[in-house]
Amino acid sequence: MDDLPVVGAGAEAIADFAGRYFDLSRSRPSLARLTFWEGLERGHPVGAEARALRSANKVTEILGALPTATETAAEDRLLTIVTLCHAWVSSPNVHLVITGTPDGNRRRESIMRTSALLARDAAGTAGMPA
Repeated sequence: MDDLPVVGAGAEAIADFAGRYFDLSRSRPSLARLTFWEGLERGHPVGAEARALRSANKVTEILGALPTATETAAEDRLLTIVTLCHAWVSSPNVHLVITGTPDGNRRRESIMRTSALLARDAAGTAGMPA
């Protein structure tokens, strides 16, 4: 979380963060895999307090990019981005069944579009043109 700041403002900043988080997840697949394993096997995060602080800092950054969003909406956007990016890495069986050959660029673009739409919704600008 600390390595990828949310830069800029608006839905585009959130989409950019999502794209960079996807890239990070692909470049460090063990992060996503260990996170999924931790959830399946342990049920509780290791180092929860420190990780929660990092996540809270990222939520603050999202709120800075989306000043009309609520804290709850910013938390939900971060959770969605993280789980979308981690799922691509840790569950390759799912995308193979649905789309056939994996296409990382297609998935990255889809995650960025989804993140931008959710950011516009959180900011109350869902009906605004992109």
